[in-house]
Amino acid sequence: MHTRSRTAFLVLAVVPLWTLWSTPTSGQSQGPTDRTRLLVQRIDEYYRLFQHGDYDRAYELLGHEWARGGSDRKDWNRTTRKMGKGIKTLGWEIKQIWVSGDRAKVRMILRARVKESASEWKETSEVHDDFWVFENDGWYFIPIHPGDWDESKAVEVPVPAARESLKINIKEKE
Repeated sequence: MHTRSRTAFLVLAVVPLWTLWSTPTSGQSQGPTDRTRLLVQRIDEYYRLFQHGDYDRAYELLGHEWARGGSDRKDWNRTTRKMGKGIKTLGWEIKQIWVSGDRAKVRMILRARVKESASEWKETSEVHDDFWVFENDGWYFIPIHPGDWDESKAVEVPVPAARESLKINIKEKE
């Protein structure tokens, strides 16, 4: 093949193929960094909605398989409202994220005020693991431990740098 022919082949065949592989289409998922940022944003959105009592919108952030297979919207709202009367989330800090395929496990510290009695509340912090699934170009909360989560296949990914030291604090309405 002549040099000019090889150059034409590279330009006409290889470059368009490279462009197809390297340019995401609307149906393709984003790279890990973008996905991690989206996950962190979704976690913040979920906990803010939950804390402010917007359980109906929080229901929309449940993974479809788990939300639709578990409780319906009415049951979800009733259960979460009841829980919300005894637990007030004060803030959260994302410590670690592991990803395996389209699933993520997020370890965080949750700070909450827990109702001890009719008039007594106790402030507490605990390490908490949440699970999320990437579907329909977004992250959705899995309210139960997914039976198919395999720790050995999970890879720890960095928490986005702008967020590493950020602690979300929600000021409770008085």
